[in-house]
Amino acid sequence: MQMATSTRKDMDASLPEIVGHLNLLLGEDLGADEDEDVRELFRKGYRLLDLQNRPTAETPSFGAFIYLRDAADVTRRLLWIYTQRHGLGTPRVSGRTRSSGSCPTTSTSTLTSRWR
Repeated sequence: MQMATSTRKDMDASLPEIVGHLNLLLGEDLGADEDEDVRELFRKGYRLLDLQNRPTAETPSFGAFIYLRDAADVTRRLLWIYTQRHGLGTPRVSGRTRSSGSCPTTSTSTLTSRWR
C-alpha cells in the first residue's frame, strides 16, 4: 500500500486484517521470554493493538497510513520469527525464496496470505 495511491477507505478496509494477524501472532510462543528483540516486538505489537492507539474516523489519513505501516512492519517481523521457530521454511515472495536467516522486506499482506 502506498500513501499516494491509497484512499482512507482502502486503509480502513485493511485495518481489521492487519490487526487480526498481529493479534494472532502475539498469541503464539515466539520466544519472548528468552529473546529481548522478540520481547520488544511484542511490546510494540501490544501498543499497536491498544484501542487508544488505533486510528479513528477523526484521525487524518496520514496518521492512519502510519499506523498501518507500523502494524504491518511488526506483523511481518513476528511472522518471520514464527516461520523460523516452527520450521516452516522461508516464505516465498514473488516466486523467489529469500535466503535463509535474512528478514524479508515484503508487505505483510504477501506473507500473511501464505500463512493462512
